[in-house]
Amino acid sequence: MRQIGKLSPKGAAQTLADYLLTQGIPSKLEPAGGDPSGEQWILWGVNEDQIDRAREILAAYTANPNDPVYQQAGEAARALKKQQQAQKTQRERKMYDANRLWAQPRWRDIPVTAVLILISIAVALGTNFGANRNGLLDGLMYRSQERMAREFAAEQKPANLFQNLWNPNGGAAEFLKLEAKSRQRDILRGEVWRVFTPMFLHFGPLHLLFNMMWMYSLGGILEVRKGSWRLLLLVLIIAGVSNFIQAYYYGTNFGGMSGVVYGLFMYIWLRGVIDPGFGFGIHQQQFVLMMLWMFLGFSMPGMQMANGAHLGGAACGALLGVIGTQLKNWQQRAAPE
Repeated sequence: MRQIGKLSPKGAAQTLADYLLTQGIPSKLEPAGGDPSGEQWILWGVNEDQIDRAREILAAYTANPNDPVYQQAGEAARALKKQQQAQKTQRERKMYDANRLWAQPRWRDIPVTAVLILISIAVALGTNFGANRNGLLDGLMYRSQERMAREFAAEQKPANLFQNLWNPNGGAAEFLKLEAKSRQRDILRGEVWRVFTPMFLHFGPLHLLFNMMWMYSLGGILEVRKGSWRLLLLVLIIAGVSNFIQAYYYGTNFGGMSGVVYGLFMYIWLRGVIDPGFGFGIHQQQFVLMMLWMFLGFSMPGMQMANGAHLGGAACGALLGVIGTQLKNWQQRAAPE
């Protein structure tokens, strides 16, 4: 906020604030020096781009404070405040509370969410939460670990691959170099599903449970409110971006739906903030907790979290929220009157 000016007494300041509100310029009154019983009051402008216009109105008001246009603004301002309060109450009622994880929706109404959850559970059981390094696990990872080991063996031809691999003077450093330069190799060969399928891999019951609860909660509410196809598109875009960032910066031995969860979370939260017509949003308490969890992942490396996927998914979801809002605004402006 920036200061528009100072007025006295309070009644005059309130009259100008009311008139500004009727002109679409919200403002805030504060007593000068913090003394509510004082004569002088400070008028603050809420929106930066409206300060100059507000100061022009202040100058005109100061020159002629008894003009009926200012005196008659009080009733209109009260009606606007009442309308704004009603809109705020309506938004709060629509605000999505992620604490009510299992209260909604019904499975038959969320086919995409249900399929994503069922596939994740099936993959977790089929790979024993990643403990069984079988063909299923290797086929869904961003980079085939078996193929990478074979490529390393072909390039290095050590007498004993696995002894040299962890020998400080052997092939460990070379293996890591191969892993770093070949992270996109399988995808460039045409195995494009690997961009998306790491989201189905989970490496423990709690890992799976946490992600599926959030997926049911966030994916379910989006699918019910906005449709299955939109949810599927969001999931694929967020999964592709978050998995790519995780692989590019941290390596290909990862998995989980958390990148998608962070993306959907940020998409819903930001749309709820910048698009009042979106219909629902995320409570600020949940937003703070999710950001704290992400911060802990970066500050405590021992937690073994896919930080790149979390950050990439969150950024992607936020960007999609902005794009979605802009597209909606363009469509509304282009629509015939």
